[in-house]
Formats: sequence, C-alpha cells, structure tokens
Amino acid sequence: MPVAVETCRKVYVEAKVVANEQIAPDGWKLTLAAPQIARAIRPGQFVNVYVHAFDPSVLLPRPFSVYDYEPQRGTIDLVHQAIGPGTRAMSRLEPGQTAPIAGPLGNGFLMEPPAERLLCVAGGIGVTPFLALLRRYPHTQTALLFGGRTDQHLFGRDDFERLGVEVKLATDDGSAGHKGFVTDLLEEEIRNGGAKPGLEIASCGPPPMMRAVARIANREKIPAQLSMENHMPCGLGACRGCAWPVKAEAGKGFTYKLLCAEGPILWAEEVLWPAHEKC
Repeated sequence: MPVAVETCRKVYVEAKVVANEQIAPDGWKLTLAAPQIARAIRPGQFVNVYVHAFDPSVLLPRPFSVYDYEPQRGTIDLVHQAIGPGTRAMSRLEPGQTAPIAGPLGNGFLMEPPAERLLCVAGGIGVTPFLALLRRYPHTQTALLFGGRTDQHLFGRDDFERLGVEVKLATDDGSAGHKGFVTDLLEEEIRNGGAKPGLEIASCGPPPMMRAVARIANREKIPAQLSMENHMPCGLGACRGCAWPVKAEAGKGFTYKLLCAEGPILWAEEVLWPAHEKC
C-alpha cells in the first residue's frame, strides 16, 4: 500500500485576508495571502486557523482543508460553514485583517500516476478537498458525486462545473438531483461503467457516508482514499486527540493513526469503523 507523505515543512504565518465571500446562506469562502503555504501545499492537506486571535472565547485552532490555492498569487481559499463561534467569527473577517494560520498540515491525496478515471464522492462541506485535487489532473476523466441535505448545502458546485468536471448531485429532500444518498450515485456509476482497472475514488464527508463509500470500494476492489475527520485539538500530533483505528500492517489486530499527522488521507481498506459510526 503506497503511503502519502508530507512534502514540506510546516510554517506559521499571519495571513492577510484578501476576500471573504458568502457563497451560501451559512457558507463562506475565505481567501488568504499565504505565499509560503500556497507554494508548498498539496491537495488533501489542511491548515489550522488560530481563531482566538479574533475571538478570544475560542481557545483551540480550527482545521480546514484547503479548497483551492494559487501559487503565483500566493493565496489559499478556505470554504467553511458558519455554524459555531469560531466559524462565525471567521465569516466576519474583512479584507486587510489578518488571520494566524499554520500549514501545510497532514498528508495529501496520493495519485501518482493519476488514475484513468477519478470519482470524488463528497457530502456537504466535505467537498472542500476536491477542487484543488481535480484541478491538478486536467487530463484525467473526472466526476464529482456531490450530496447535501438541500440544494443550499451544495457548496461551490459552480466552481467544479467551470473547471469542466462532470457534476452529479444528490439531496435528502430532492431539491437538486437525485433524492437520496450520494452513495446511490456511486453505485450507479459502478453499475454503468464497471469497476474497471484505472478507476480510483476519493471521498470526504460525514463518517456514515464515508463508511458506505469504503464498503462499496472494498467490495469492488477499487482503490479509495478517504479524507477523515476527528477532533483535532492541536493539529500537530502532540495531544493524540485525533487517533483513528486502522488495521495493523501485519494483518492482525489494529493500531491507531493520528489524523492530523498521519492523515487525514487514509486508504479505505485500512480504516476500521467504531461501532457508533453506523451507516
């Protein structure tokens, strides 16, 4: 099993806010000037935002996947939902203000050489790692299978369409695309195209969705990489609060990986799902 590795040293910077655009009723795209990070980051890695700098009530940093980055401009984009005190404070940032961030953190997607066909399966705000990933492979046949509670929770789908990515939608209430689970779309893709050699899957979203994606991928023997999420109190591997169970390399028993340092990208075949993570 290939292992994704870090490609650069982490840096801490006071990033200047370039723009902060509302893209949904509770969704925002924050553009930060962070040249060192923009030049070094790879799709799937994340940054920590030290929210206490502009909201002292929030003590711990918040991790965010980098939605997009432009090395020449030296900027990174973070897409988030304003649902808690930290993210609400981020939504109020204005151009010219600064936000302390650290990154790149974690590993990234490992698709070298790129797949012949890449399916990205996203749930809600879990779409954030995929714009940068799909932009990196312009000559690969790609599709985004994107699910959300409603049409309003399909953040940034226009960005993918402008990139030329085939986008298929699923919503719980049927307000856009298929009414039902996004994994229904994945099953349909596999039925129609088959689990042919050269097909790979990348997924990010709620744990029950990713557990279902992993089950499908493992059943069909399709390589799949999951962008995992857990509580990341420090984001640097020191507190061990983000440990996730995985199969031991010897094939017997289990061990743990720290998602902030050895993840967040894990292979579907190695992930073990706690009993409370039900589909």
